[in-house]
Amino acid sequence: MNILIWNSRGALKPSFQTYIHELARRHDPVIFVIIETKLGGSKAKEVSDRLPFDGAIHMETIGFFGGLWLLWNEDKVEIRELAKTEQEIHVEVKVLTSNLSWIFSAIYASPRSEERCIFWNNLAKVTELHNKPWIMAGILTNLLFRRINLVEGALV
Repeated sequence: MNILIWNSRGALKPSFQTYIHELARRHDPVIFVIIETKLGGSKAKEVSDRLPFDGAIHMETIGFFGGLWLLWNEDKVEIRELAKTEQEIHVEVKVLTSNLSWIFSAIYASPRSEERCIFWNNLAKVTELHNKPWIMAGILTNLLFRRINLVEGALV
């Protein structure tokens, strides 16, 4: 089962849809997360409806920044939304060909301090919602590094 995460840097680029179709053809992802779409609302739905996936959750942008989409194929997985904000989408994934299920979090965490605090608090709350295996993917490397340093007592 393939899961793709792609930082698109804009869903209105002329090549955006071509790239998505090509990536989907080559890798046959069951779940496809698109980060930094810079597109929300009805326009996000309009664009994602032309992509080769039949399930979608869209997060709004923050001004012209951000934008997070979680796309999937309903014939392979069942997705149940648990929680979402501009920075994250948390879902339960059930594989239809088995009894296997897990939690999946698509993340596009803000570099701004206030939003980072909200993000970490949200992760703590999601932890309380389940006791299943959990996959987190997206853009959060810098945040994890800073969080680890903070836990170890180093200056951030």
